[in-house]
Amino acid sequence: AWKEGKDVTVKVVEKKQKKKGKVRTVKVEEPTDSFFNFFSPPQVPDEDAELDEEEAEALNEQMEHDYDIGYAIKEKVVPRAVNWFTGLAVDPENDFDDDDDDIDDDDDDDEMDGAALMRRMAMLNMSATQRRDAAVAELPKDVQGRVEALETLQKTTDELHDEFNAKLKALRAEYDQKKAPLFQQRAAVVNGADGGVPKFWLQALQNHPEVAEEITKADEPILEYLSDIKCTSDLGEKKGFQILFAFKENPYFTNTELTKTYVLDPDDDDDCVSEALGSDIAWKEGKDVTVKVVEK
Repeated sequence: AWKEGKDVTVKVVEKKQKKKGKVRTVKVEEPTDSFFNFFSPPQVPDEDAELDEEEAEALNEQMEHDYDIGYAIKEKVVPRAVNWFTGLAVDPENDFDDDDDDIDDDDDDDEMDGAALMRRMAMLNMSATQRRDAAVAELPKDVQGRVEALETLQKTTDELHDEFNAKLKALRAEYDQKKAPLFQQRAAVVNGADGGVPKFWLQALQNHPEVAEEITKADEPILEYLSDIKCTSDLGEKKGFQILFAFKENPYFTNTELTKTYVLDPDDDDDCVSEALGSDIAWKEGKDVTVKVVEK
C-alpha cells in the first residue's frame, strides 16, 4: 500500500484536453519503469481468453524476463550477497555493457548522474579484487569490520556450495548409469524388428514448443531416420554435456552419428556456455537442407 504521492511505479504527466472548444491541462498517472514492478508480474489470461500471435509472444517474453530477474536474485544475489555488495562478484563486461548502451541511447535518462557513470566506467578497468578493495575502503572503519565478518561467513557458504555441487555431480552420474539400460530398452522398442514406432523422435521433438520452432518442413523427412538421442555429462575435466543423435542409413548424409557439445564455464554457478561444438555433416550431393540455391 503506497503512501500518498510515493508510488514510484507511476509518473504524473500533464496532458492537454480539448472539450467544447476549450483546452485545459490535466494531470494523469502513467506506468513507469521501477524495480517495484517486479511485484506486479505479468498476468496470465484465463484459458478462455484468446491472444493473437503477437500478444502471446509479448506475454511470453515478459514472463521470461520476470522469471530471469527472480532467478538471478534467488540463485546469484542472495547466496553471495556480500560479494555483490563489494563488487567482487561483478563481471563488468557482462553486467554493464548493456547499461552503457542504454545510457548512450536514452538522452532522457537523468537517473544516471555523472559520478555514478564514472564509477561504472572505472570498474571496467579493475580486477575483481581491486573492485572489492575500493568498495570496502570507502566504508567507515567499523562497517569495514562488519563486511569482513560477512566475507568470512561467505567463505563458509561457498565451501558448502562447492560440496553440494560435487555431491550433485556424483548423484547425477549414479542415476545416469541407472537410467542407461532403460533408455537402451526404449531404443530397442522404437527401432524393433516388428516395425517399432515410426517417426518416434521426429514427433517427440515437434511436440516440444521450443524445439519445434527449429524444425522446418525440409527437416522432417530427414528426422524420420533418427533412431535415438543420447546425452552425457561426462566430458572429462570439462563441465558441460553432449547430445548424440543416432541415424539410420539415409539418402541425405553419410554420418551415422551427429553430436552437439556444450562446454560450460567452470567458474560460473549458472549454466553459462563458453563453447559449443557441432559435428560436420557429410551431406550427399544436392541434399543439404541448410542451404538454398538462388539464381543471381
